[in-house]
Amino acid sequence: MKNLLLRLLLLLSLLISTAFAQQGSRKPKMRITGKIVDSSSKTPLEYANVVLYNKSDSLQVTGTTTDEKGEFRILASSGEYFIEVFFIGYEEKKVGIPSNKSPITLGDIPLKNIAVFSDEVQIEAERSPVTSHIDKKVVNVSSQITSTSGNATDVLENVPSVAVDIDGNVSLRGSENFRVLIDGVPSVLESSEALQQIPASTIDRIEIITNPSVKYAPDGDSGIINIILKKGELSGTSGVVNLDGGTNKSHGADFLINYRKKNYQFFLGADYKNNKRPGSVTNINRTTENGVNSYINSDGSSARNRKSMGVNLGTRINLTSNDILSLSTKIGNRSFGRASSLDYEQYSDLSENRLYYQSEDEFKRSGNFYSVSTDYKHEFQKKGHEISAQFVYNRRNADEQSTNELTDANNKIIDGQISNEIDDPTTSIETRLDYILPITEEGRLEIGTQTRFRLSEEETDLSVYDTLQTAYILQDGSVRHTEYDQNIRSVYGLYANSGEKLGYQFGVRAEYTGRNISVEEDNSEFKINRWDFFPTAHFSYEFSKKSSFMTSYTRRIERPRGWYLEPFETWTDSYNVRRGNPSLKPENIDSFEMGYQTFIGNSSFSSEIYYRTSGNKIERVRSVYGENITLLSFANVGRDHSLGAEFMLNTGFASWWDVNFMLNLFNYRVKGELDGVSFDRNSNSWSSQVNNTFKISKDIRFQLNSNYRSSTASAQGKNKGTLTFNSALKYNIIPKKLTATLQAKDIFGSSKRESTTEGPGFYEFSSHDRDSPTILLNLSLNLNNYKPERNKRRDGGDDGGEF
Repeated sequence: MKNLLLRLLLLLSLLISTAFAQQGSRKPKMRITGKIVDSSSKTPLEYANVVLYNKSDSLQVTGTTTDEKGEFRILASSGEYFIEVFFIGYEEKKVGIPSNKSPITLGDIPLKNIAVFSDEVQIEAERSPVTSHIDKKVVNVSSQITSTSGNATDVLENVPSVAVDIDGNVSLRGSENFRVLIDGVPSVLESSEALQQIPASTIDRIEIITNPSVKYAPDGDSGIINIILKKGELSGTSGVVNLDGGTNKSHGADFLINYRKKNYQFFLGADYKNNKRPGSVTNINRTTENGVNSYINSDGSSARNRKSMGVNLGTRINLTSNDILSLSTKIGNRSFGRASSLDYEQYSDLSENRLYYQSEDEFKRSGNFYSVSTDYKHEFQKKGHEISAQFVYNRRNADEQSTNELTDANNKIIDGQISNEIDDPTTSIETRLDYILPITEEGRLEIGTQTRFRLSEEETDLSVYDTLQTAYILQDGSVRHTEYDQNIRSVYGLYANSGEKLGYQFGVRAEYTGRNISVEEDNSEFKINRWDFFPTAHFSYEFSKKSSFMTSYTRRIERPRGWYLEPFETWTDSYNVRRGNPSLKPENIDSFEMGYQTFIGNSSFSSEIYYRTSGNKIERVRSVYGENITLLSFANVGRDHSLGAEFMLNTGFASWWDVNFMLNLFNYRVKGELDGVSFDRNSNSWSSQVNNTFKISKDIRFQLNSNYRSSTASAQGKNKGTLTFNSALKYNIIPKKLTATLQAKDIFGSSKRESTTEGPGFYEFSSHDRDSPTILLNLSLNLNNYKPERNKRRDGGDDGGEF
């Protein structure tokens, strides 16, 4: 491992040396800087295009895009030039450049929002629901009106690269293994839980980063979802209040108050959500033992209920003109419940008699959490030279209970189990230190270190119903005390540079992982001590002011989730039991991407080709546990491959009709060995989203979205495709103050999850459907012309921009 690290560091130093040599030969003599802002609100415009032309022949010399503060910098040889600035939804602007001095500071350059006039009604240009950038996709939540009363998961239903099933499970490019950040800070909750916890009305934008650099922790084989929460940008006091309610007694509320002065900002927010999703379930199960088939079929009703509440507050202080300190905290409670009432039919090959009975199954989990985050950044005199530090402390607990009861026709209990899991507080601490050193005008060296610690304890037990004693009896040997201890320490280094058209970035990250799982009752321990190395490379090339190309390679890791490792059994219902595998190895992932984007008038088009392969692939594996009972466990089964292409088009068919079209085509193959039997499964799949926004008048918008996801394969089966339609109508009751949004989700009731799983000795078919459509109404009150903050602190790379 040491030799490998030395080789990687040697390769990085050679690349840096080469870059210095290339950079030294150019010797630019003129530096041009400026800032692009909205002419009305003075809001900085990130990713605006700035192109430099020769004044004599109008030939393009070079170009760039603005950063998160709307600022740009261009280097060129001495001469006479002018620049053109363009940004989708805004008028292009031409600015002359004086040639008598350097550096040249152009100051604020305002762009005018394009206005469309129809029947004497002025309609301002909208932000596109999803925009594609060279290193990420950005979801503008305010444009996703079909998810106004939902959560982050509902927003992601209309996003390229992302799929959401009927139960709210999110996958990024076919994988449920991704990392969730909130304002660049790791979430205190698990990824899927965090996304369903955050109200959509509190989110400004969501960044999808599928191939991040070494500045980011390498966890998650499919990348990072970074949620940027709203923060007011206006001086003084401003805020927003949201109320929503709908069918199935779903309701919620949230507010955010912001106070801002020149060198100080304070915000306070709170949220509450109660979301219920009733539906129906159908299951067909067959198990085979000694050549005899046994069948259990069931159908009935089901319901899911998720509640959450939280309070968050924070401050940002400009200690000096070069020092910024940020503090934030959030405290809250969340609960999740799942209940079903099913009618069962049981029979076998040995008898024509059929048994009929009912089951009542209930699962509930609840607990508190809180998080504290501190960020500090010092900017040196030289532009781009800075050092930053971050400290994050998270703590959460949870109690979990699963109850399964079978009753006969006389409502008499004939079988039952109660599983309990009590989590002592799970504590995690993360620290990081990042340093950026400009080497040349466009080249920079970045180094940093990061530590992550996690400690948790839990106690589990199982009680089984005794028909003779008519009571639940605690089972001998079922009480388990388990401790989970993990620490990850890492260092990284990268070098980035850019010329007139070509940009590049190389980096390497080294991580040490120490993990121990111990079970008190049998004194068993499962330890891991290992080093991993993660090289990355990114390139970008600008063909013209309106088209660019990007390619990248990253190596990542997917560590098993905590409950994948639990060395004990948990009953999920009367015929299904789950057992973790503490011997699981992490997945090793290699990811490649190539992307192209271009602007045609006020339309934008982007395309990406990606390939991802994972070794030690972790799969959910089912097997026969006993007669009519199936065991779910986890195993490293082999290697998988994902090859795909994504396309996205933002355009306007008319002044009143905008369309955002997304298409993902991919091939998935998983190959390996399971229970001594080799397998090779392959599927061609595709998904598409079409978001239509109709501007009916100045104050009324209507949105209609469709989402299709085709069938996909797994190591033991297949998931059927789904089709969903959502719509929303938004009305500005009092412009810039009070709006109402009426939403209808799954309009035609076409969203259904169906899956088939089979293996040695068993076959399962499962169908889950939810009551549809769901109708929701949201009221939003804007206090003192509240506007969310568009620019964002740079906190060591966990907020968006690559190069």
